[in-house]
Amino acid sequence: MALVRYVCTHCQHRFEAEEKENLDCPNCLWSTSVKKEEDMKAGDESLKSESFGKIFPLASLWPRLRFFLIIAAGLALLVFFVFSGVFKKSADKAVEIKPDSDKKEGAEQAPVLPGLSSLSEEEKALLYGRVEISANRPVSEEEKKILEQRVSIETGLIEKLPSQAWTLENFKQVIAEQEKFYKITLPNSYKKKLEEVFRTHYLAAAEAFKAGELLKARDLWVESLALPIYGNDVAKHRGVVLTMLRVFINDTLSKIGAVNGTLVEKDIREKEEGLSRAYQELGEILKKQAWPAAFAKVQEVGKMMEGLSRPELLRSSAPPYPAAIRDADQGIQSTLFNILTPPTPSVVDLTPIEKDILAKKQVIQGFLPENLAPVQKVYEEALQLIRDKRWNEAAEKLKEISYPPALAKDAQEKIKILQKLA
Repeated sequence: MALVRYVCTHCQHRFEAEEKENLDCPNCLWSTSVKKEEDMKAGDESLKSESFGKIFPLASLWPRLRFFLIIAAGLALLVFFVFSGVFKKSADKAVEIKPDSDKKEGAEQAPVLPGLSSLSEEEKALLYGRVEISANRPVSEEEKKILEQRVSIETGLIEKLPSQAWTLENFKQVIAEQEKFYKITLPNSYKKKLEEVFRTHYLAAAEAFKAGELLKARDLWVESLALPIYGNDVAKHRGVVLTMLRVFINDTLSKIGAVNGTLVEKDIREKEEGLSRAYQELGEILKKQAWPAAFAKVQEVGKMMEGLSRPELLRSSAPPYPAAIRDADQGIQSTLFNILTPPTPSVVDLTPIEKDILAKKQVIQGFLPENLAPVQKVYEEALQLIRDKRWNEAAEKLKEISYPPALAKDAQEKIKILQKLA
């Protein structure tokens, strides 16, 4: 019997077999899928997929996969349309709240400045108002108060001894007490020499100090320490006399040190006294309202204050001691030279008078046409800047006005308002 060629549409296997019904495929054992090759048309879909099936064994699953892909695509489109509508609403809302959100970060934004509408009517009136002032005006109450004010200038000069000066009776009493304490009796002749030195130099120094002759007083006190050598024996002199008179010697040294300090301060104290006198003279000139003379005196006082604030004016040491210092004991000499350079003297506190002079100067300048004119020019320029709504420039211009008090006060009030507009 002739063999017939068959094709299995399930596994695409081709084989030859005797013709009969219900033939099983020798490859997959399916019977329903076995077809005669001659019955298969050249354009049949199963034959078209023959080469495809050989390459992709899963080609037979395509119909099922196509069904699931169609369903998945439909769901994707549904989700896309639903969520695109939500995102669009959110985006529209974001744009509505923050219109500048799409701009790049860090981009310069035009500042939104408050306008004149933010000011009250009173503030607007003050901002655009004008203060008229002239040099030939009466003194206001505020200016009068400044001109009549006085501050005290207390110098640091202290012409005072750290202790009272001794009397001859004090000196004799100390010697008697020390003789009793140390159980040593000094010869009367030696005690008379001590009393003579005390009377000639120490008491004379006290009188000179009372008379204000500081240098003379200091030199005489130095000479009062040149005590006669006891028994012409230096060691005995130091062990007996200098020990017994230690209280007297230390007290005299403290007086010398105090006077040295005053002598060092003398120059600067004289300048302080000069400043005080000039300040009092200024007060008398102001009573007469002689403005040019008052301005000249203010300038003079300013230079004097500047001189007092210069540390190089301070002297470092007192005038040298008299030649009689060589007659004093070596230990006393050493102490005397140590106190010849006292601590740096204090200077009067210039803060109160500096503030007062500055205030007076500003008032005086307001009564001098040559000083008032430049200030009025600055004031007019500031007013024009305000009218041009150039707030920052106007504020800077108003800061230049420091006198007279009426203009300075108006300038400060305008500056406060301009700060609200800047």
